[in-house]
Amino acid sequence: MNSIITLFKRDFNATVNSNRFLLLTFFCVLFWSIVFIRWTVMYAEMSIIAGQPGQNQSLNIHSNLLMSYFSWINIFLLFVVPVVTMGFIADERRAHTFELLMTSPVRPLQIVFGKYLAGISLGSILVCFGFVFPLILSIFADIDFGALLSAFFGFLLVVALYTAIGMFSSSVTSSATVAVVLGIVLNLSLFLVAGTHWRFENQIVSQLVQQSDVASHVNVFLRGEFQLASMVSVLSLTSVFLFLSERMLEAEKWR
Repeated sequence: MNSIITLFKRDFNATVNSNRFLLLTFFCVLFWSIVFIRWTVMYAEMSIIAGQPGQNQSLNIHSNLLMSYFSWINIFLLFVVPVVTMGFIADERRAHTFELLMTSPVRPLQIVFGKYLAGISLGSILVCFGFVFPLILSIFADIDFGALLSAFFGFLLVVALYTAIGMFSSSVTSSATVAVVLGIVLNLSLFLVAGTHWRFENQIVSQLVQQSDVASHVNVFLRGEFQLASMVSVLSLTSVFLFLSERMLEAEKWR
């Protein structure tokens, strides 16, 4: 346990104080602020139209504003998290410190979990910045905090999955650039399977593809709902990539 905490502190402190993470945070906040303002203006315009005589349209601030904003947060995280995690293992190889780490009395599973916790913490920081704008809006508008909390939990699941994928991508190469590209490709692949399960005649394959439909599982939480099945599906995928990362390090140890 002490080894996991030590690795967590080392990678977290090294990354959170780096110029790369500061730039990522800046661009995330800048992009999300632009998107949030844009959708807020659009929602205000739709509210004016809906309030005119003869209009029976009823607008919901979570469905018509926050859901659109959350979708953009998710898209940005899909690209940003692999950049955050790209050097966790790849940079260790490039700096020739990976050999020292593997020969130390630390098991590959401890290495994976220590670095993984650092990645989740860094991704969660970005998510917290994204939720600053809805909290500011809650001062001026009536927001369902239960739905907001569910969406926040959904993003934590997303960060957990993207970090696990980033860990696996970083474990298969010594190039940080390759790790980023591979992580983004894998993230996109999980979202591209959305709605394709019906194309498979084999029921088992169809079920597996349906369970891998991350977009559908995440949208459940973004809508303000909580489903145990969706949570289990995302956590199962996360466990798979963490297991693969541990296997890659174990193979490296005995190579």
